[in-house]
Order: sequence, then structure tokens, then C-alpha cells
Amino acid sequence: MKKTLLLGLAASALLLVNSCSGGSSVSETYQGEDRFTYSSSGCPQVKVNEGVLEGTLESGLKIFRGIPFAAPPVGDLRWKAPQSVTPWTGVREAKKFGDDPMQGNPFGDMGFNAEKKSEDCLYLNIWTPAKNSSDGLPSVIYFNGGGLYAGSGSEPRYAGEAMAREGIISITANYREGIFGFFAHPELSAETSYGGSGNWGFLDQTAAIKWVHDNIAAFGGDPSRITIVGESAGSMSVSAQIASPLTKGLFSKAMASSGSVTTGTIPTQEEADAQGVALLERIGVSSIAEARAMDADELMMIALDAGAEDMKSMEDSFEIVTQPEDYDAVEKALADNNIETVMSEITMVPDTMVQLSEEDAEKVRKTIDMFDDMDDVQEVYTNADLPDDDDEE
Repeated sequence: MKKTLLLGLAASALLLVNSCSGGSSVSETYQGEDRFTYSSSGCPQVKVNEGVLEGTLESGLKIFRGIPFAAPPVGDLRWKAPQSVTPWTGVREAKKFGDDPMQGNPFGDMGFNAEKKSEDCLYLNIWTPAKNSSDGLPSVIYFNGGGLYAGSGSEPRYAGEAMAREGIISITANYREGIFGFFAHPELSAETSYGGSGNWGFLDQTAAIKWVHDNIAAFGGDPSRITIVGESAGSMSVSAQIASPLTKGLFSKAMASSGSVTTGTIPTQEEADAQGVALLERIGVSSIAEARAMDADELMMIALDAGAEDMKSMEDSFEIVTQPEDYDAVEKALADNNIETVMSEITMVPDTMVQLSEEDAEKVRKTIDMFDDMDDVQEVYTNADLPDDDDEE
């Protein structure tokens, strides 16, 4: 039997009531350099690099939803690497989820808390139990599953209340999916400095990790204690992030369950570019400029009809290795990024829609704390690399 991983993000968002309303006594109590500030109505505020965010208080937790970690990837930014957020003045509300990524409806078990789906989807959500901004708590960033063409950080099953109550800052982050996140084309490859394309969703994840690393201290987190987690497509995403030179130094540990970018056949950049050309021909579009000008909903529906829902990512374009079967190259990439693969003896359970049990939460805590005294090592947990129990004689 394979060992499975506790994803540890359970849902109870719909059951919680926003409690930051009325009175200003909380604001007066918590002023100070190392403390959260509060609005006159008692809502928590934090200053991040781009400006001030105001979240909610729910059952003793500070929750900030819909935080932009990159500029909206719309218009000319469609199929480009994520760009920096434009700083804002005043206080920006972070009380509701940002829009979900564009996607069809391939799975029957996905529910969402965002108001709608749109191309403007690069937002993350933070559940923090910190009392002071100087608490230095560990953080977990969770990337959703869904085949790289469905899913969202707003799904109730990924809500972070349960983990936050165990002293761990919980974060979910959206990334572009399907044709918006993993579409390659020669024109797009020619635009990039590295001569590749089709990796937009992975680059979104990298941008989210970097934003968390640069700002988590404001939420009471320790930037040296960030763990990235994912299941299925999220697990594939984690494996890509641990091998990418772009994330070096941005997180300390990783947990992955059921999938990696070295599983299955992934096209080379040349093959992926050819697939992109063929797709545009099938949908009757002659250039990338024309495709960028298309309405997002129209492009989504045409791509689904053309069979492009299951867009896959390309190794070349993420600067990892040339072919997924080249395991020597994978090991070298891991070594170059100072990553060590290890096996966990802790038995984990899969993510669920119910409240995280005390026993399961303790397993997550032990896993995160197990290697806290090891510096400059990223611990990688992947089911694909774990032997069957029967083989561990």
C-alpha cells in the first residue's frame, strides 16, 4: 500500500461568521510596531509591499481573501509571464475570493466560493492565527488539483481554517489553467528570453510563492519556514517548483501527493509549439495577436470544443530538463537547486471536505516540524518515489 499525504486543508468557510464589525476597542488595543493594526470596525489590516490590505476576523482567525499577487493576465498579458502588481493607495479590501481561473466543468466534485470565473484570476488567500506580526509561524501554500485545467484556491475543501487553528498559516493560490495556462506556440516562444512557452500556470505559481516569501512576515509568518503542498495536478506543480531554479531560496519544504512532471509523456518545446499551431488552425485563428484579442469566454469554449481542455506543460519551457524520462537530468536539477529527496514514515490521509481532525492536524504539524533544524534543504515527499510497504523489508 502506498503511503499517502495529508493535504491538511479542510473546509468550514461557509459556517464561519465575519466578526469584525462594530466598535473600535480592538483597534486601540492592538496598535504597535510588531502587532496587527485594526480598522475602526475591528477588521485586521496588514501592510504588504503593494499597499494596505483589510481582511476579516472569523472565529478568532484573521483571513485575507483575494490578494493580488500578479497583474491581471489579460489583453496583451495573455500568455505572458506574470507581471508585478501595481501598488495601490489607501486600504484595499481583501474580504472575498478573487475570481476562479477560466475552466470548463470536467469534474463533478468541484465547488467554488468565488463569485465567477475569469481570466483575471491571479489571487491568493491567507488564513493566519498569528496574534503579532512578529510571531514567526510556519506557512503552507496549497496548489489545487484538477489536471492543470480545472480547480481553484476558492474550493471549500482547500479552506485553511483547520490548519490555521493548529498554528500554521494556510494559503491557497490560483494559477492559469488549460489553454490560458499551458498553451505553447512558436510566436509565444519567440517572445520569451528563454525561447519557450506553455509554462504560464507554473510561472504563476512561482510568482505566488515569491509574493508569499516577500510578504508573509506581515501576517505573522517566517519566510524561512514556507512549505508548498499539492495533490494530483497540484503535486505535479510542486515537483516542477522544487526543480525550477526560479524558486531557489523561496521555500524550505515541499509535500506532493499523486503525480509529478516526470510522470507520463510531456512534449518537447518543438512538439508543444507544433500542437499550438495546429490548435489555432482548428479554431480558425491565424496569429497570436488575433488569439489575444478574442474574448476569454469565446476562446475557452472554442478550445474546449477543439479538444484543448487538457493542455499539458512543457519541461523545456520551464528550464528543468529536456525529457521527463531523463532521470539523471532530474537528479542533477534537484542537486543544483540544493534539494534532497527523502521518504516520510508518517502515514497521511487525503484531503477531505470535512473539518480536519485533531489527530490528522498533529500529523501535518509533525511533518512540518520534523526538519525545522535543517538549513538550506528542501524536503520532497512524493508518492511516486515511495516503495510499497511490502517492498520495505
